[in-house]
Amino acid sequence: MAQENARKSAIMLVQEVEGRIIELEKQFLMDLTMEKREGENDTITEAQLQTLKKKYLFIQDIYFFDTEYMLKYSIQSDAQPRYGGIKEWLLSRILFDIKKRTPLELELRHLSDVFIGIPVQIGYISLPHKLKNKSLGYLVFFLDIDFIRSELLNSRLLELNSREPHQRITVENRDVRHLIDDTGEKGQLIIEIPFTRVLTFWEVKTTLEISALQKHARQELISYSGLILIILVLIGASISLTFRYIRQEWKLSQIKSEMVSHVSHELKTPLALIRMYAETLMLGRVTQEQKVMEYYHIIIGECERLTLLINNILDFSVIEKGVNEYHFSKGDLAEILRMVVNLYSRYVRQNGFNLHLRIEEQIPPFNFDKMAMTQAILNLLDNAMKFSREKKEIDIDLKRQDGKAVIRITDQGIGINSREINRIFEPFYRGSDITQGAGIGLALVKHIAEAHGGKVTVESKVNRGSTFAIWLPIQGD
Repeated sequence: MAQENARKSAIMLVQEVEGRIIELEKQFLMDLTMEKREGENDTITEAQLQTLKKKYLFIQDIYFFDTEYMLKYSIQSDAQPRYGGIKEWLLSRILFDIKKRTPLELELRHLSDVFIGIPVQIGYISLPHKLKNKSLGYLVFFLDIDFIRSELLNSRLLELNSREPHQRITVENRDVRHLIDDTGEKGQLIIEIPFTRVLTFWEVKTTLEISALQKHARQELISYSGLILIILVLIGASISLTFRYIRQEWKLSQIKSEMVSHVSHELKTPLALIRMYAETLMLGRVTQEQKVMEYYHIIIGECERLTLLINNILDFSVIEKGVNEYHFSKGDLAEILRMVVNLYSRYVRQNGFNLHLRIEEQIPPFNFDKMAMTQAILNLLDNAMKFSREKKEIDIDLKRQDGKAVIRITDQGIGINSREINRIFEPFYRGSDITQGAGIGLALVKHIAEAHGGKVTVESKVNRGSTFAIWLPIQGD
């Protein structure tokens, strides 16, 4: 009973804190809505956001993007340190999610994450026009974790801990998702309840002294012994049914296991690197500022790799269902290539590669999906690195040919066998001598190119390298 009461107290604390945060967010958004509606033009101003930030102390930073996803206002806390581009990266993730949805569908959403030991909680929403059936823009706000801890948690924890002398309740960062664990010190039982709606990097941990629970346990043993006997009988009766179900699922798991093992292998390397460098920084073994920043960039680069893999899997799943949407707008393809090279250059150099970008002629802006095209380029660049051995040279070329914009990515890697070159764009296909990858990256590139009315081609020779080319019609020229 004491154990169950402790678990309920932890659940109630989680629900109370999550509910209070969401309530404060709704009050903040309601004030913003009412304030902007008093104006004649129904617009958001920087002064309004400044006023609300001062009023709502749980808000740390505010960003407002217009309907073209361009940053219009940025209101940041003066005391907030910069974390090597982490906020910019998080904003790009949020914008990627925003662009997947129609403006009027985007209600209040949340993103919880931890980067280099820094917990981050973000809310974002589309702000509707009061008269017209359209959006004014997109509001993104970062919550002040220290304020939440001091104002919403500390006093409540003191109150809960004063009730039962044999228990101690704390809020800690999550390492493993589980509810009950007996891995505490001798004589202790630990109950862990995670946050699920916001602050998902936290969990409420209740530590109980077992000596105080033993008396309750003996009483419960007598009460539940009859019930346990009934359960055992039911378990025995259900084993045969379970065995039949397992046999049916076994065939399905065999189909899935190969892809899962490939994806798991792809995840292990960046995760291992992230952990190694993070532990090195945490233990203070690196004191040179230049080296510290280098480790930060390595961690961010590996996170980018994980993001690319996860996005590939999610987007491929959407494509398989036939519901994937592309958002076309006029843009500069050369600028997209420069951005990719700029973001990936450090990661590429750290892996011993030389990356060369050549833009042979100016291509006028035309309509394409910027996020999808960035993902396609990153997939081809990642493949070029993955399948290169001694010669670590990668060339990216952009030119206009036959009325089309052509992106070519050339490596000096292992090449592709002529018998398999026609199959490499099939979902889940991997060459006979390939042990890396999940087999969906090139399939995704092909789908993106064809969705733009273009195509992807490849020229390759074994042990001499490959050239992948994305051909895009210059629409809206």
